[in-house]
Amino acid sequence: MANIKKGYIESQKKKRHKARVRRLTIIVIASVVVLVGAGVYVLSDRFYIVDVSVDGVVRTPREDVDLYLAEWLGQKKWGILPVRSYWLLSRDKLASGLASAFPTIERAEVATEFPRALKVTIKEYSGWGVLCRTSDEGCFWIDRAGVAFEAAPAGFSGTIVPKITDERERTVVLKEQQLSSEMMRLITFFNEKAPEDPRIQSVEFTIARTDETIRIKTRAGWEILVLEKTSPEYVWSNLDTALVGDIKDNISRLEYIDLRFGNKLFYKLRE
Repeated sequence: MANIKKGYIESQKKKRHKARVRRLTIIVIASVVVLVGAGVYVLSDRFYIVDVSVDGVVRTPREDVDLYLAEWLGQKKWGILPVRSYWLLSRDKLASGLASAFPTIERAEVATEFPRALKVTIKEYSGWGVLCRTSDEGCFWIDRAGVAFEAAPAGFSGTIVPKITDERERTVVLKEQQLSSEMMRLITFFNEKAPEDPRIQSVEFTIARTDETIRIKTRAGWEILVLEKTSPEYVWSNLDTALVGDIKDNISRLEYIDLRFGNKLFYKLRE
């Protein structure tokens, strides 16, 4: 009798175990089906980015930007999943990719609008001046911070945009600051101040090879020698004092004024 009862209990346990396994199997299969279905739906083309708008492009060739975006959206993640899917698109990576691909782009902002729209807003570098090297590197556009961002023609003069010739042995790296903040402040100050003064009119700048000297050449051909870290207001005040003093009647014969030594003034006249 005891053996019959024990066998019955064991039989019931096996039946309950089999029932639990069947329920678990059904749940797993159903979950997989639901997840696969949800994945297929989420990654379907109804969520593909197809409406792309781009704002802020002026210097950068628009067709090149469009081609870059088309190639980016045409990629496959892990070789399978479409990057153009709303759910998979990395806005940060696309923004940094645009800035890296085009030297004229300072930064980009990428936003998506559910479910199929992409908006790209581009901030380009502003071409403020031209930095030229005495080596074979040529000339480069720079912004007001002294960041070089694009090759420029060599035939510029200070009457068009500020021109800075750098005699130092340095390699220009695009999207990096090439001139110090002190130097840019001095150059910007003189570039804006000179046209207001008929004695100077316009200026070009040359950075000396071996020291911190900046040579500022006026339209008449004579030069002003200053140091990179000197206060531009202080230099201008000393320059004005010199030009209304002993040099006043000899400006046409002036070769240079040296303002690198504080209140001590040195100048040279042409023979």
